[in-house]
Amino acid sequence: MQALLLLLLCLPQSPFEPEPVPVVPHIEGPAELRLGQKAKFTVVGLPAGVEPTWSVPASLDNDDGHEVTPTGLLIWPPVNGPYEIIAAAQHDNGKLVVMRMTTELKGARPPPAPTPVEPLVPPVDPPLVPPGPTDVTPATGLRVLFIYPPTATREQLTILNSGAVNAVLDEVCAKSGTGRAEWRKWDRDIDKRDQLKNETPAWRELWTAAKASLAKPDAATKLPCVFIQRGDAVSLFPLPATEAATIALLKAGGK
Repeated sequence: MQALLLLLLCLPQSPFEPEPVPVVPHIEGPAELRLGQKAKFTVVGLPAGVEPTWSVPASLDNDDGHEVTPTGLLIWPPVNGPYEIIAAAQHDNGKLVVMRMTTELKGARPPPAPTPVEPLVPPVDPPLVPPGPTDVTPATGLRVLFIYPPTATREQLTILNSGAVNAVLDEVCAKSGTGRAEWRKWDRDIDKRDQLKNETPAWRELWTAAKASLAKPDAATKLPCVFIQRGDAVSLFPLPATEAATIALLKAGGK
């Protein structure tokens, strides 16, 4: 037995090398970014000659946010936030490998806040004066009706909501028996909401006449428009393009 052990010890020893552990393809790069500096990301574990296809968030999807180079991907985000980097490649066996990594930029100046846009406000009529509407035909002064569509532009609604225009309307329009100024600003669908029940017969008659006038095939005036009534005479005008022109039309009494 001792001789056998000596023989084994004298035999040449073959070196033992463990099999290398395969590297799982993945993205390497910084987990945190610095404002104003480019960060590099590379793919490790792909076979030689296999190039990945990179994908970046939409906020970096331009020439000012990222650059693909022969050795990897460069990014330089402009604003704070996490960014997911994606790389895809196919091995020799045709298997698609998708790799993901999230990096984050902190300390950047936040993006500018969007400029607030004031909501479109529909025009309003003069307030009711208790005890309610009284049907009194004005002896002097005008009765003015503005009609506008649901698609009125911001510029048109600005004119219709103008305090200066309302002041002139209060000045040139007659007053009802309750002291309410005889001007209104209605959208073309007002009768669908049963809102006319609060108005006097004179206003309901003017609304009926206005709708009939606008329904004519040859009507040259489109909404928004202005009906100006002086006594029994009613004139139809397109809404002027400016506040000043609207005031001039009202002061002229539609003449």
